[in-house]
Amino acid sequence: MYDRIQYRLMWAFYRFVWWFKYRLTSAGKLVLLGLVFSGSLAWTPNKTLAYQIAPFLLLILIFSLASGFFFKIRLRVQRRLPRIISVGQKVTYKCSLENITETPQTGLALMEIFKDIKPSYEQFVTMKMPPQSGGGWIRRIMAQDKIRIRAFKETRVFTRDQPLPVLLPRKKLEIENSFIPLVRGYLRFVGMDIIRQDPLGVYGSTVTIPCEESLLVIPRMYKTPVLHLGGSRKHNQKGISLASHIGESEEFVSLRDYRPGDPLRTIHWKSWAKVGKPVVKQYQEEYFSRYALILDTFTPSASQRFEEAVSVAASFSANIDLGESLLDILFVGTESHRLTTGRSLGRIDQILEILATVKHCPDQPFSALNELVSSRSSLLSGGICVLLGWDEERQKLVRHLRAAHVPLKVFVVLDEGAEPAIDPGPMKDRPDDFKVLMSGRIEEGLKDL
Repeated sequence: MYDRIQYRLMWAFYRFVWWFKYRLTSAGKLVLLGLVFSGSLAWTPNKTLAYQIAPFLLLILIFSLASGFFFKIRLRVQRRLPRIISVGQKVTYKCSLENITETPQTGLALMEIFKDIKPSYEQFVTMKMPPQSGGGWIRRIMAQDKIRIRAFKETRVFTRDQPLPVLLPRKKLEIENSFIPLVRGYLRFVGMDIIRQDPLGVYGSTVTIPCEESLLVIPRMYKTPVLHLGGSRKHNQKGISLASHIGESEEFVSLRDYRPGDPLRTIHWKSWAKVGKPVVKQYQEEYFSRYALILDTFTPSASQRFEEAVSVAASFSANIDLGESLLDILFVGTESHRLTTGRSLGRIDQILEILATVKHCPDQPFSALNELVSSRSSLLSGGICVLLGWDEERQKLVRHLRAAHVPLKVFVVLDEGAEPAIDPGPMKDRPDDFKVLMSGRIEEGLKDL
């Protein structure tokens, strides 16, 4: 019950702030504030007559709001968006608007409407501090409320009203619009608000033109050097196709008789029909370099540190030469994830799309990532670890990979203000491959590589 009431109050307050900021003009803000101030003086009518201004300001506000009911317009709109964009990158795109009425339209402005700008109720109730986070229940509730307030205050995209020139009857007009995405993930467009101020210039009335689209916003990309991970080529049984896909490839080097235990998908049915006994396809066994990008998602709540760790992982993944090697992205969300790209098996776009939508993992132990990595360690030629801390569990992961003779580059992302001088532990003999990055100064830290 408390969660639902709190959610509704926060949502109502957010809607009011948005309305005050984007729908009232500067004159309208003065009228509303003057109305509140003068109305508050009605409690002392014997001391001041300033309260008499309140009815006049109230009439102005009512007239301006009522004029919005008479604002009608019919437009046909279309966007031409880029395929993908990056967090913090200003996006400029073309918009086509066609006035499908017989009346010229003047004094208009355009503003994009985005979906999922604020958390849903289902997301809201999951923003809780776990009991193991420490402190009493009152302190946990206060910390939980801070997280929820921060989620409502978070702005996913920065945009402004775009003034429009005169729209002539039955004519099409092309304009440029822009915005800046501030959060990774899918940015969903709902439509466009066409805005016109009332005759008094107090309030901006709107008509919404539906126009749904979506755009992928990848994590912020930092400039990173090309890392030479080294390591030797490893044997991957049955070649590249089985190393990265479920199912066998059509390509094979020879045929042989069926042996008990061979999977049915390897049977060569045409040869069986010819010779009268089971025959299976013999795959070429290949040696090639396979690298891992290991992302630590284990944090109780989404934070700037987690977002910057994702950006670091995305920056390195886009800067690894996959011409003759494979790259495994390993992380744990609601379940363990592994995506393989490289050679002819996938594109870097797939990695960026996965990293654009990855979420923190508050309810699973770090050992889940240890198990995922351990199952692949014998195939790896090298790896990059992007970690959110340097406790015993994380050092255990690095120690296991070092024991399997996997060359590593380890990056530890810490909160701004934390002590950067930490013991490298299992990376003590490879200080050049161990780097501590401070949240808020990631780009500065990556320059030193």
